Amino acid sequence: MNRSRLRRVATGALLSTTALLWACGDGGGSGGAGGAGGATGGTPDVPDMGAEVDGDTPEPDTRTWSAPAEEIEVALLSVSGTSPTDVWAAGADAGPGGVLLHFDGTAWTRVATEQKYDLWWVHALSADRIIVGGAGATVLFWDGTSFTRQRVPGRAADTVFGVWAASADDVWAVGGRAGRYGFLWHYDGTSWTSVSLPDDTPLNANGELPALFKVWGRASNDVYAVGSDGLMLHYDGTAWTRIPTTTTETLFTVHGNADQVIAVGAMGSVLDATGAHIGPEGAPLLQGAHVTPEGEAWITGANGGIWRRRPGGAWEKQSTGLATRPESLHAVWADPTGNVWTVGGGVLSPALDKGVLLQLGATVPAIEAVAPPMPGPAVCPDGRADIEPDGSIAR
Repeated sequence: MNRSRLRRVATGALLSTTALLWACGDGGGSGGAGGAGGATGGTPDVPDMGAEVDGDTPEPDTRTWSAPAEEIEVALLSVSGTSPTDVWAAGADAGPGGVLLHFDGTAWTRVATEQKYDLWWVHALSADRIIVGGAGATVLFWDGTSFTRQRVPGRAADTVFGVWAASADDVWAVGGRAGRYGFLWHYDGTSWTSVSLPDDTPLNANGELPALFKVWGRASNDVYAVGSDGLMLHYDGTAWTRIPTTTTETLFTVHGNADQVIAVGAMGSVLDATGAHIGPEGAPLLQGAHVTPEGEAWITGANGGIWRRRPGGAWEKQSTGLATRPESLHAVWADPTGNVWTVGGGVLSPALDKGVLLQLGATVPAIEAVAPPMPGPAVCPDGRADIEPDGSIAR
């Protein structure tokens, strides 16, 4: 077992506990993997797509879902990009380092980072500024050619679960350790500094700060972060303040547009910018959220669940028409043309395996799985051979 997998026993503890909370709730059958070429499904269920919006029934979405990745060697944890021909997906470490994939409109490429850690989040600010966060206090900057590891104020035990940038010289990173010891780090174009959480941030029973899991903003003076125990924070360009919420469940992701903010989390939590619950009712654990500039919202989570809310409409549960049923869909992103990309896999336990990528829109090539490297044969160092192989081990 490599050191990255050992580290997951701690960082995955929160997700394992959360998984127990929803396991007795929303059920669902298991799905089988499709062909290596990327399975395709039918159109979303017509009843789900037919919610009325302002008295009018929207046209059915005739696009189909496909599965470019089905149970590859590691879970995929994040997806982002600048266009349908510039897409990035980040994932766990199966041995050679955290998986980082890039799609250029024609083919997928595995991009080496030289980092032996799970990569939890990717944020595409521009084609030549990609920001990646991960375990081992990892923050990486892409300059269009290669990745550079950043010198951050944290420790190796810190996991960067979320990153977001208003510009190349205004970057935020958030995270923690096993659901605790939350941190906010900021990059000003020259160096990283640690920023204190608000003084009124509630502590847990052991007097520890809750972890932070994601950060997102509209601008440098309008930034949100969410984390354990229903924690939601807002930054106005000067200071971070706490937003009281209607839940104590973990909030995993926050996203929005100019008019709305959506935070999602355990036990079907879906909150707006005021911390109020906004549905959908009866949803399981939710981990992914994305809002387009036009106001269409997508949320994803346990059992491969996907919900869509059109502008002015109600939440509509989606059916992909695929056999694939991942343990959870951890992230979702809509590209500028409207294609929807969502990733996940076995993300509710420390294993972080069986990665999937589903896509609604134009079919893209398959992502081929790569077998993890096998350890070499055990070799006894010279001079250390047992001189009495048939003797007792007692000394």
